[in-house]
Amino acid sequence: MDFQIGDKVIHWTYGLGEVVHIEDKVIHGSPTNCYVVRTPDMTIWIPIDHQRQSSLRIPTPPEEFDKLLQS
Repeated sequence: MDFQIGDKVIHWTYGLGEVVHIEDKVIHGSPTNCYVVRTPDMTIWIPIDHQRQSSLRIPTPPEEFDKLLQS
């Protein structure tokens, strides 16, 4: 999934955050395109890797919770 600057996201370890920038970082000697995500406690860089599952997802909309609770 592609995220844009301003998107609210959930990181599987650090929780709710917002994509505040997209930039290149050198990781293991190679330039890597990363999402810059600001959480309430820190800023993290998440490599954008379309080949494997990302550690980011969009928050579940409230109406989806309503559907689950009605089942």
